[in-house]
Amino acid sequence: MKKSILRKIITLSLVAVTLCSTGFSAVGQFVGTDISVGAATDNNDFVYSMNDDNTLTLTYYTGNGRDVIVPATIENKKVTKIDSYTFSNHTSLTSVTIPDTVTEIADFSFRYCYGLKNINVSPNNKHYLSDGGILFNKNQTVLLVCPINKRGTYTIPDGVTEIHTSAFENCEYLENIIIPNSVKEIGFGAFDCCSGLKSMIIPDGVEAIQGDTFRHCESMESLFIPDSVTSLDHWSFGGCLCLTIYGKKGSYIDTYLKEGNTFAYWDTKFVSTYSNISTISTNEIVLGGTITVNAKAVLGNADYTYAVYYKKQADTKWTTKQNFSINDTVKIKPAKAVDYDICVKVKDSKGKIVKKYFTVKVNNKLENKSTISAATIKKGKTITVNGSATGGMGDYTYAVYYKQKSQTKWTTKQDFGYNEVVAVKPAQATDYDICIKVKDQNGTISKKYFDVTVTK
Repeated sequence: MKKSILRKIITLSLVAVTLCSTGFSAVGQFVGTDISVGAATDNNDFVYSMNDDNTLTLTYYTGNGRDVIVPATIENKKVTKIDSYTFSNHTSLTSVTIPDTVTEIADFSFRYCYGLKNINVSPNNKHYLSDGGILFNKNQTVLLVCPINKRGTYTIPDGVTEIHTSAFENCEYLENIIIPNSVKEIGFGAFDCCSGLKSMIIPDGVEAIQGDTFRHCESMESLFIPDSVTSLDHWSFGGCLCLTIYGKKGSYIDTYLKEGNTFAYWDTKFVSTYSNISTISTNEIVLGGTITVNAKAVLGNADYTYAVYYKKQADTKWTTKQNFSINDTVKIKPAKAVDYDICVKVKDSKGKIVKKYFTVKVNNKLENKSTISAATIKKGKTITVNGSATGGMGDYTYAVYYKQKSQTKWTTKQDFGYNEVVAVKPAQATDYDICIKVKDQNGTISKKYFDVTVTK
């Protein structure tokens, strides 16, 4: 889409989980971010090319550093541009510091940098601002890249006018993004493969949704498309396998679907009645965790109010977490490791109520239940380690380490893997330590230690 024919593309109001802080005030002015100083980077780690004005463009980073400082000069020439794909696929990269000399950063510069947490820009830089892993063009307030690597919500500051092509592509942990009305254009594939997105409301005034914008957002369950939308691409929602579209009868999307159109790899369901499209952050947690309820409704009579109730499944009495209020984000922290029911009610301005129910499984905390076959063996024999655990989330992986008690360095017998039975054969007749680690799908680790005596 050319800038000369910019249209307001899309503004989303999504499921709120936890708000990330931004570097902007309420009116979009930059407040400031701390600059983290990383380890110095050798200029030889960069491939670069000469520009017409005798400055340099970085074209590829060949190093393997975690904290990289982009050089301001190389061979006494200013570095003014970071080209497309310069840091692409450097998954070990955690932070990048950009000098004041850089005036242009191309699309895809940090593509697939899944470990990137901070892009550090000096407050003196006249061209760019940063907010953690977010990079903005200071003059045009354009979101350039957002390699989000933790679950939650990100709020784009008011004043940002454009989200670049593939900016949030493959941000699998992004569960919610709130985009202000100032955004007029969203680039091709901006949210491609964001599997954490669940629900979104596109407000009136949006005219078009570009190709691949939400392709393969496999977790997205509900989408409201207003009748102001008059253009959709065949690939806009390709691969959104469980999506229901909500819209008004006779709207463009209604007609589009009635004419037999579908989106790639997707059987469409269309709903045109007042509906509760509330969501919850997860349907399974570990005791001590929090469930975030995100109350939403469409096609009713605004303004809406929201009520939230919960109970243990074995009980009959509901606890009121929130009575009808305009607050649409409610947090619940279950007290027991049992299954819970959650009820969300939405009431419109005419008093009509629509309900939606959820079930949440609350697990006990991860506990390492691993055992070993014997505490004393003869030299030449083996000890069998049996990895086992309870609680936590999802499938477990196991790691096994051992060492002589008189030493400090551990030997890795197995790094984290699904094999739960591991044989250890000590080489010396002495006392040994064995450590077994269990990790669940949340990344939580529980350790257990054993003493073993090896005799002659």
